[in-house]
Amino acid sequence: PGLFHHLFIKNALREFPLAELWGVRGFSKKRPDLPWKHTVALEGWPFGSFLEVQEVRGMGHKHSESVFFHHSTRTLIAGDMCFNLIDPKGVLSPVMLRIMGIYNRFNVSRLILFLIQDKKKFISSMNEILRWNFDRIFMAHGRVVETGGKDKLTHALKGRGLL
Repeated sequence: PGLFHHLFIKNALREFPLAELWGVRGFSKKRPDLPWKHTVALEGWPFGSFLEVQEVRGMGHKHSESVFFHHSTRTLIAGDMCFNLIDPKGVLSPVMLRIMGIYNRFNVSRLILFLIQDKKKFISSMNEILRWNFDRIFMAHGRVVETGGKDKLTHALKGRGLL
């Protein structure tokens, strides 16, 4: 779902050789060594009847991310937009996670604030995402938020001044 997550794609393709590789805007330039088939975008997204997509705009070319909404399970699927790291492991983890404002709680990382290049576009994307009727949040980093996800994301975005 984002430009930061690509290290194990070759392994995944070996495990699933018939899979078609989809990537967010900019991935084909970042990893031209991979057999990209499609770009995740609102235009031409063939799965919209059950899995909607929204690009997180305003982040610039260094970090492109898309967020998904799965209708039947009311689940928001995100990459690095939010974190829910409870009981992190490692000696330095608590220090780094406190600096990013995501230690032992659901939140939007302070790192996002540095990646945003156009705050109006970012906030517009967040408002589009918050129009979806999600309750659950599945993200790349941390535990699944099983219920109350929309309220938690709204609160986190407001806390960062992003709504």
